[in-house]
Amino acid sequence: MERLHLVSDFDLTQVHSYLIIRFEMNNAFFTKYQFLKNKYLLVILFFLVWMAFFDPKDWGLIANRMEKLKNLEKAEKQLSVQIAETKAELQELKTSAATIEKYARERYRMKKDNEEVFICK
Repeated sequence: MERLHLVSDFDLTQVHSYLIIRFEMNNAFFTKYQFLKNKYLLVILFFLVWMAFFDPKDWGLIANRMEKLKNLEKAEKQLSVQIAETKAELQELKTSAATIEKYARERYRMKKDNEEVFICK
């Protein structure tokens, strides 16, 4: 009995007008944004947002790794040139006594017993 009393407290015209207004708002929303009814588009948008921001291998991380890879490849080229120069220098040192003497004087500042070395900086 009390339950009937609570239901009768609601004015049905207010409920009806509320539902009509709500339906019109939803209908206006979906007519303005018709593409939101397309479930395939929603799934694609969700996938793109997920891949861009939330995935452990997101696009920002991939871009950072690609940049790091380019830097490492550049460093590899520089080091390979340096290795080639060092191998050529080593080959010269193995074949010529004059080159060994020149290398010792320039790099390690060695001198003969009867010489004096002046270093100017």
